[in-house]
Amino acid sequence: MTFSAVGAIGYMLLLVTNIPAVNYIGLFLAASGMYPLIPVVVSWGANNVGGSLKKGVATAIIVSVGNAGGVVSSFIYPKEDKPRYYKGHGVCLAYCVLSFILALVMVIYYKRANSQKEARNGARHAPFTAEEKKQFEDEGDSVDWFKYTT
Repeated sequence: MTFSAVGAIGYMLLLVTNIPAVNYIGLFLAASGMYPLIPVVVSWGANNVGGSLKKGVATAIIVSVGNAGGVVSSFIYPKEDKPRYYKGHGVCLAYCVLSFILALVMVIYYKRANSQKEARNGARHAPFTAEEKKQFEDEGDSVDWFKYTT
């Protein structure tokens, strides 16, 4: 969420002002916010999916959707929009805001799911054994011993 906020501030600066020094700062903030988002989203997605098959499929989907950004960028930054590129910066700003909101929703969801799992584990009165964890390791994030990363 921090990187999304930094990127959003950068794109806002690029959109609202025509002062070169402020645009330069906005450019650095936008890049500082956007570039780290990709590995953070991929690793967070992989950490919150249990089981090797689900983790592999989820990571592949996240990377594939992320790579679509290269195709999209050629359409949202056409040369006719230079030098200000309002459409491209606006789309990137919307992406940063959407990323922030979705991350916030997921953090709330994961915390609630973790507390429900903890309550069920507390009612169990015994920790999961290594044999039980091995038996249900392919069940992924649906088992009660799996904890989501927030």
